[in-house]
This record gives sequence, C-alpha cells and structure tokens, in this order.
Amino acid sequence: MVNKLDAPTGSLDARAIQRALNAKGAQLAEDGALGPASRSAIYAAVQACVGGVAAPWSAERLRLAFEQIMLRDAGLYRGAIDGLAGPATRAALGKWGKPALVVPVAAAPASAPPSFAGAARRITEADIAAAARSIGCEVAALHAVMDVESRGSGYDGRGCPVILFEPHVFYRQLAKLPSSTYDACLNRAVLAGLAYAHWRKGNYPGGSALEQSDGNYARLSRAIAIHEECAYRAISIGMGQVLGENFEAAGAASAVEMFAAAKESEAAQLGHMLGYIKHAQLDDDIRARNWETFARGYNGSGQVVMYADKLGAQFKKWSKRAA
Repeated sequence: MVNKLDAPTGSLDARAIQRALNAKGAQLAEDGALGPASRSAIYAAVQACVGGVAAPWSAERLRLAFEQIMLRDAGLYRGAIDGLAGPATRAALGKWGKPALVVPVAAAPASAPPSFAGAARRITEADIAAAARSIGCEVAALHAVMDVESRGSGYDGRGCPVILFEPHVFYRQLAKLPSSTYDACLNRAVLAGLAYAHWRKGNYPGGSALEQSDGNYARLSRAIAIHEECAYRAISIGMGQVLGENFEAAGAASAVEMFAAAKESEAAQLGHMLGYIKHAQLDDDIRARNWETFARGYNGSGQVVMYADKLGAQFKKWSKRAA
C-alpha cells in the first residue's frame, strides 16, 4: 500500500509524471493532480523497477524514485533508483526539459508542408470498376468502404492525402526499435504528447475538415523529426485509411514509400486498400456483404456495429445509384 501523504513533493511537472505513467500502461487523467490513482501507479512502477524494497518508502521518496526512472528513460540519469536526491539526481533534474531533449509542441501550420503534396490524380469510375472485378465484389461495396473511411475523397483541400495520425500506433512502432534507439525516440515522443500506450477516444484535431487535416499533418511533421519511418507507420492514409504499419500488405516496401504513392493518385490508394483487404482475408466478406465481420477485420473490435451500419447504408445508397 502506498504511504499516505496528501501532497507528495517533487521536481518534475505532475502532468509530465502522469504522461510517463500512461506511457507505461496506466490510464490516468493528465490533470496535474497526483491523487490516489496517480500515487498507486507511481508505486506500481517503482516496485516493478526495484521490487519490494520500495514498500516502506514515503510518497515523496516514491515520486522522486519515479522521476529517476523518467530521467533514466530520457538518457539523463544512470544512477540508482532509490528515491534519494543525490548529486547525480539533482544534476539530471537540472537538465530536464532542455530544448535538446524535448521536441517543441508547435501550433498547427497554416498549411501542410509542400513535401506532403503530390500529383493528387483523382480516381475514375473505370478504376473502381476494375478494382471491384479484381476481387469479385460489387462496385457499390468499394464505394461504401471509401465513403465510410474518407468520405469518398483521398485528398484534403490542399491536395495532400487524407491522413489520421494515431499516437498509440506511433508508440507501438517506436517500442519496436532497437534498444540503442528506443529510449531516446520513445521518450521524446511521449514528452511531446505524440505517443502513448493506449488509444484514447476523441484525442484528435478538431475543427473543419481542412483544420483537422492541418492538425494531423502538424503532428506528422513533428513525429518525422523523431523517427521518419515510424511516423509514417502511425498514420492512416488515403481513401481506404490503411495504416502505414500495414505497408507490406498494401504492396509497398515501407510506409514512406506507401505515402509517396498515395500522394500521386487515388488509384494507388485504392490499390493499398485492396491489398489490405486481401491480406486480412476480408475479400469473402466484402463479396458477401458481411458488414459486421468486415468492419471487425478492417477497423478492429471497437464500434463494430456502428461501422457495419454505416457500410450497409452506404452500400444501399450506391446500389440505388447503379440501378
């Protein structure tokens, strides 16, 4: 049990501590108030690091011990995790938050950088019909998926591919890096608010469609500065909103290459979507219009019924147009 203390003291910002705890699997509100849930998470994290020796430590000592873990993870501290403010700990605390460590959190730019825009060639009905024939499904079924995923358009108002930056996927990809790179990249991303361990509902840019796109590209730009390939793996791309981490299923050599193709044409984006559908063995489901099974395989286990209903409604709409 955590030793009780109403206001444990420490040197690092409480929100930064909560963010670091969430990156390790906690699910805390990042409100800057280190209440019982935060203190329990601190205790669990410290105990996981040093074992039962931490059981009698005070709340202040536990907090400082977790700060030492944060400093170690950021490459600033190599001493013992003991919750004691020795010279090495004080020196590391003094370096925390310096510009060389933390990626600045900048406002969304007025427009996406030019490198994110390409030829942006639009798809034709002939392209969609050919794609439908290639997997033996109805044209209306492909239209349904594209409408649900991207409102039927693969580009935003600036001619850049429609994307959605997923911080939990960025975390997942950075966590796969070699140990020599992992700590620096993951901790920079976590501290910049670009990565966390679990998906969070509603934590996406708001506003108009173009403002949302600019917000996603702002996140992508900052993520690229940390690790380019992992950044591109963390975005859903184009008409089919296929995650960059599925680049191999989409037929690309890397997520960077997948995005480069998506810049050039919606036909390439449709090809990525078909590649993923076949890779995930969802072609039977789209042919049979098993929308719930398709939605679960394509979008994951969350909100399956909602996605299935949307797919069914869009299929009916496009089927009537074709009649």
